[in-house]
Amino acid sequence: MYFGCKDKENDFIYRDQLCNALDNKIITSLGLAFSRSSDGSPKQYVQDLLASQKDVLIKVLKESNGVIYICGATKMGQEVQTLLKETLTPEYFKQMQLEKRILVELWSS
Repeated sequence: MYFGCKDKENDFIYRDQLCNALDNKIITSLGLAFSRSSDGSPKQYVQDLLASQKDVLIKVLKESNGVIYICGATKMGQEVQTLLKETLTPEYFKQMQLEKRILVELWSS
C-alpha cells in the first residue's frame, strides 16, 4: 500500500485506518510520501517510492498477477502509469489493462 499527500500533519486523512490495517496485518507494508511536510522533510511523491521499489512492482504485479488501483491527482497518476510501463514493459501494461488489473481514478487538482 502506498499513500501520499502534501503534509503528514494536516493532510494525512487516512492515518488511523492505514496504521491499523498495517498493525492488524491487513496490509503487509505501507509506503508513505509527503510532498510538502511542515517539518521540512524532503519532498517525496508516491511515484518516487514506486521507482525505488521496482523489484516489488515486478514481483507483485507480474510474478503474482497483482492488481493496482491508482487514485489521486492526474499528474501523479500519469507518472505512475509511465513508471509501470517502463518497469513492466508497455505490452505487459496493456495486458494488465485488458485484464482489468489496472484500475485508475484520477482528477485535476
